[in-house]
Amino acid sequence: MKQIRGVAAGKFRERLTIMPLSIHAGYNPAATSEHESSARATTMDLESTAETLAQTLAEKQKTLVLAESCTGGLIAATLATVPGISSWFAGSFVVYQEESKTRWLGVDQETLAEQTAVSAPVAHQMVAGALKATPQADIAAAVTGHLGPGAPEELDGVVFLALMCREQRPKVRQIQLSKTKRVARQRETAQLVTASLIEMLG
Repeated sequence: MKQIRGVAAGKFRERLTIMPLSIHAGYNPAATSEHESSARATTMDLESTAETLAQTLAEKQKTLVLAESCTGGLIAATLATVPGISSWFAGSFVVYQEESKTRWLGVDQETLAEQTAVSAPVAHQMVAGALKATPQADIAAAVTGHLGPGAPEELDGVVFLALMCREQRPKVRQIQLSKTKRVARQRETAQLVTASLIEMLG
């Protein structure tokens, strides 16, 4: 687990926790690297994972809000295919541009300038901002990443996924995607977010 101190989040600063990806069966925290590949993620397809998430939200009586950058609303659109999801899904902030991240979610301009939009601190602020702006929600997920083409080599296929329960600190995961094409990476990322939410809800 990695701690990053002094992350700007609107008017406050707090410690940011980066957690490893852990949605595959037989997960062992002691044996998992900090920056995980998604190759061992759940074998369910995106639509099936979304249906399972909807069922889990209903069982746990939890309402979800999303903040999507690189997925462009794909997670929300997939959840919207599940009948009755409106009882447990508040909506999604699709914040593709940096200005949208700042205006809608309160992401700090200085953080964007120093860390870039594809970074753990920005994912942290996105998820916190989404939950703050949606008082009826209990949990939130946010995702930002470089899906290519033309991404910096060190960030090509890298996404930052943030999860947060109300009254708790956000947890951020850096994930290296296994797919190589842009649309395939969007679906892979959406599936990772939904599967991670299922894991968090237990």
